Amino acid sequence: MISGSTTRSEPTGANATEAFERSIDLSQGQPHVKVTKMLELLAIATLLGAAAVEAEPAASEIGRALEMVEDLKLKIVLANDEVLESDQSFFLSDWSVTDEVRRWWERATGTRWLAEGENRIVVRLRDGRVLKLALDSEGEKSNLAEIQTWNEAQGDAEVLDFLVPLHGGNEHFIVMEYARPLGYLDENDPAYRDRQRAWNDLLHQGRSRAMDVPYFNWGMHKGKIRLLDYERWE
Repeated sequence: MISGSTTRSEPTGANATEAFERSIDLSQGQPHVKVTKMLELLAIATLLGAAAVEAEPAASEIGRALEMVEDLKLKIVLANDEVLESDQSFFLSDWSVTDEVRRWWERATGTRWLAEGENRIVVRLRDGRVLKLALDSEGEKSNLAEIQTWNEAQGDAEVLDFLVPLHGGNEHFIVMEYARPLGYLDENDPAYRDRQRAWNDLLHQGRSRAMDVPYFNWGMHKGKIRLLDYERWE
């Protein structure tokens, strides 16, 4: 089960600390990296579970992406030839994201830009998983809602069969397995329609609250049509 602050298993002790000290590259002009940096990476590992200790570059990559969120917001605003007033809240849905901004992000973070929604961006990590980053308060709500949907599905194999696995996160980010969006498949394809009907049956039984799921929130994951975004509630 995943919460806003912890996951099913937490890496602790000397092994976790040593692993994340090794993940900080001291050869790139950073001979005095602050201890807080290591602690931030360790916190990300905790949210992702013990597997993150073994895949420490992923935690470092996520940490880098989180560091760049504020710069990304500024780049988006400037690319729209606008200025964000000091008392103005940033909402991603108010802005368009240019290809130039997407390319800048990929160079700066090493992640691959996949998509942007109303309040989150979706990028792909080097290990193949997907990182969803909240860019505003609504995006934070979306991340928490998606985590809650995943948590509530635990113990119900039929519901879990429809959800692309969520590995961890909090209100600022979540990490999920990758699913190929169904844009290549006709919306009237029988395979998609059958899965959609089966999902609706589960909803009518009250076994999930992830309702109002549009076509573009479905994807192909390990040979099955599953929900790659299940934060939409009604």
